[in-house]
Amino acid sequence: GNTAAYNGGGVFVEGGTFKMSGGAISDNTAASRGGVLVDDGYDGNAVVDGRLEVSGTPVIIGNRVSGNNNNARYLSSKIIVTGELTDGAKIGVNNIGEVATGFTQGGNPSDYFIPDDPANDCVYASSGTVNIGTHAWNDGEVTTQPTCTGEGEKTFTCTNCNTTKTEPVDALGHTLTHHEAKPATEEEDGNTEYWSCDDCENYFSDENGERVIEDKTTVILIKLTPAPAQPKAGLPWWAWLLIVLAVLAVVGVALGVWLYKKNKEE
Repeated sequence: GNTAAYNGGGVFVEGGTFKMSGGAISDNTAASRGGVLVDDGYDGNAVVDGRLEVSGTPVIIGNRVSGNNNNARYLSSKIIVTGELTDGAKIGVNNIGEVATGFTQGGNPSDYFIPDDPANDCVYASSGTVNIGTHAWNDGEVTTQPTCTGEGEKTFTCTNCNTTKTEPVDALGHTLTHHEAKPATEEEDGNTEYWSCDDCENYFSDENGERVIEDKTTVILIKLTPAPAQPKAGLPWWAWLLIVLAVLAVVGVALGVWLYKKNKEE
């Protein structure tokens, strides 16, 4: 809760060693370097190194300049890790480049060193040296596939610090095929006018793919069934009787004429 008119709202060390293995430096403000400033000094005869040595569970967070995070600034030297940092250690840093040496323990340095601008900067270690750099995001991998109407998700990994972030992937949108209305015939089925999506396999009644046809069978017009052939009408019984009688009459007349001629000749 301290305020400095110029440098180092919490701690300002000029030409000396500041060792921190616990406790917290927080909620301090300054015109410059809101939390901790360590710099070389001069004792009248020679330059005296400024050193910040950390181990254990030091906490340097929540310090600000003009409302922005500004925790620790080390002008002439890096932070020196003199012992293993343990769970709960949180050291805010804002130097782009090398910020600490002596970090040889297992684990990720980002568990202990927190950049003041974590959205853009990351912390990573190389040969015992802790560095702050800008996130180097890879090309990303789609972890949730987008659909025609729903967004997906893509995960990116920083090649420096292995931090991941996710971003939405736009919905694909429908790939629509237009099917013109076609009447049914006796040879094949027909259909009403509709649009189909090749991706989600839905049917739609409009060209924008907004009105889904829930029952796909409603677009099919079943082919026509030909009318059954009508049986030919036959003669009624009495007509057949007349025909038989007529035939008998003709036969009878013919027989009578033949007998008449035969008798006459005899």
